[in-house]
Amino acid sequence: MNVPSRLFDFLYYQLENFPKPDMLAAKEGGQWIKYSTAAVAEQVEHLSKGLLSLRSEEHTSELQSRGLISYA
Repeated sequence: MNVPSRLFDFLYYQLENFPKPDMLAAKEGGQWIKYSTAAVAEQVEHLSKGLLSLRSEEHTSELQSRGLISYA
């Protein structure tokens, strides 16, 4: 991947070039849990697939006609 130009490109740029074992940390149940770059990328993929599965053709067409989304 070249230099990232969109916000969501940075995750994959880091995964390819500078993967970290502790990209994010969150406090869960009073303890800090660390998440690696690969784990975060996997969760983002799951979230993206879930959101895509929820969209309907009618809603997508409306958003495209309003210029809010586009597909290359």
